Amino acid sequence: MTSIEDQSSVVARLLLFLLLAFNVPLTHSSSLTENGEWNMEDDVPLKVTFCEGATHWTDAIPIGNGRLGAMIWGDVSSELIQLNEDTLWTGTPGNYTDSTAPAALAEVRKLVDNRNYSGATEEALKLSGGPGAVCTML
Repeated sequence: MTSIEDQSSVVARLLLFLLLAFNVPLTHSSSLTENGEWNMEDDVPLKVTFCEGATHWTDAIPIGNGRLGAMIWGDVSSELIQLNEDTLWTGTPGNYTDSTAPAALAEVRKLVDNRNYSGATEEALKLSGGPGAVCTML
């Protein structure tokens, strides 16, 4: 198989995946009946309707699966889709559990109880780890 055939095969598979991924109908809906029980209707597609556009980022619709996400906002004439993917963050995947955190948190609580807010803030900053986790939007 030549390199052109390899590329064609990859493109064909990608197009097939996109066709299947975005053509799956959502056909499950639920609502409350008059007596307060859930009514599951299999013939009504899921549908989200908005009366106006999301003019601010805080009005956006968040979608994603935990690894790949997006915020969709704007209006009919200018829709914005801001993508975010977990490998775009700085740092490396790993276990960031801090074994000293419970003791440090207890110290923060003690300082707050004693109304030493500046000391509590200084101690709490140690819990947040070092600088990092900067996000780059696509």
